[in-house]
Amino acid sequence: MMKSPVETLPKTVFSAEQTRELDRIAIQEYGIPGFELMRRAANFSLEQLLATWPNTKMVIALCGKGNNAGDAYLVAMLAKLKGLEAQCIHLVAPNTLSGDAKSAYEQCHETEVHIAAYNYDTFRILLEKQTSNCIIVDGLFGTGLNRDLDANYADAIELSNTVRREKSNIHTISLDIPSGLSANTGRIFNACIEADLTTTFIANKIGLMTGVGRHYSGQIAFHDLNLIEGIFSEVPSSLHLPKITELLEVLPAREQHTHKGKQGRALLVGGNKGFGGAILIASQACARVGAGLTSVITHEDYLNSVILHQPEVMAHTYNPIESNTLFEMADVIAIGPGLGKDEWAERLLKRTLNENCFKVLDADALNILAENPILIESLDTNTLITPHPGEAARLLDCSTTDIEEDRIKAIKALRTKLNCHVTLKGSGTLITHPNTDLITVCRYGNPGMAAGGMGDALTGIAAALIAQTYQNQSSINDVIELAVCLHSHAADEEAAAHGERGLLASDLADRARHILNRK
Repeated sequence: MMKSPVETLPKTVFSAEQTRELDRIAIQEYGIPGFELMRRAANFSLEQLLATWPNTKMVIALCGKGNNAGDAYLVAMLAKLKGLEAQCIHLVAPNTLSGDAKSAYEQCHETEVHIAAYNYDTFRILLEKQTSNCIIVDGLFGTGLNRDLDANYADAIELSNTVRREKSNIHTISLDIPSGLSANTGRIFNACIEADLTTTFIANKIGLMTGVGRHYSGQIAFHDLNLIEGIFSEVPSSLHLPKITELLEVLPAREQHTHKGKQGRALLVGGNKGFGGAILIASQACARVGAGLTSVITHEDYLNSVILHQPEVMAHTYNPIESNTLFEMADVIAIGPGLGKDEWAERLLKRTLNENCFKVLDADALNILAENPILIESLDTNTLITPHPGEAARLLDCSTTDIEEDRIKAIKALRTKLNCHVTLKGSGTLITHPNTDLITVCRYGNPGMAAGGMGDALTGIAAALIAQTYQNQSSINDVIELAVCLHSHAADEEAAAHGERGLLASDLADRARHILNRK
């Protein structure tokens, strides 16, 4: 299986406050000097810098205050000792530093690294005159930032980003977290470093994993700074980063004497007039990912299209009496792709919500819920909803901006209000369940997924996996997480093979099948 960068990250994800508590425990209770942790962080960061850009000639460290500045001073010092040119530009006077950060500055100064106060024009000229590989080391702010940045910081960050984009020989590494990014939410403040690489220490931070934080952090390299395992068990985390290699074990091997009925009956509902492609994408994904029997209820205009493109899928129109068997026999019903919001759509949604099987709700099924709050009372713990931020905003009666500014808060609110399984789609998709406070973060996926039909493919994949496991008592929580990660990992493999641009939702089903079958 193609190794994803996510496989190198720890499975637990922590808040800024939890990370500071881990740091405190390491220093105060286990006796590890804080400066030693800082030295380890700086050594790791320089190693990653040189491994990523082996032809580096110049290191320019932007230094703020606190331990993040200390890390940056030490990186510059170590770079100088390795024979590189190194400069430090401080936005906080070094004589105001204290503790380990002060010690780091003093060692850097003793190594005769050039250290100067920040000046916009001087910094711009310094960057523009670089002709060989130059790396900006971002040590302005760590995980404690919770406000907009002052003008000097914002100007330095914007200048760094602008020159990085304009000059191919200038790159940026952030220490622990890009300055200007919230460690707890993944939102940015009024300015944020766009890092090519972020080296993060001790704990994996929420803000690096979801929302726009995934863009600003670039590639992530993690180091626990050699803390003993016992330290991490003292601070329980409610966020989890699953790995596809482990989730694949949720799907049981098929018995030699199995038959299609044992592999689950999935019913997919949607494809109203004008939206036939959505239900076709969903049903193809469902069949290809292994549901024993895949049926579709769609508008009569699309019966022949479904049969033509996927003859293994049984296509039907809706009839209140003749469709009874389809609903009653289903292990899982997925409704929403291309559903529309007319009377036909509402009738089918109400019928679905009355069934005792597992339900997957997406797209217009969620929009109908938002417009008819009384239907929310029909949701239960055997229901999965898969909103994107816009649909989530309608369900919570807020703005999409509100959702994206704190995705963790949003998914908790959806879980509380709807009491069902929730997948909040987007960069760093979040998953939560009605029977636990745990939130799962999917670190797979890429910008090529910004295309129509991707949500429909996820609906089909989720329906297929739930259908196959619903009868054998597999953990539904794990199955849902497998569906989300399989969907995004399939997109990653397709993008690796053929590029992100032009990635289609219909490309994912066959790739997902291959991933499932190589475990």
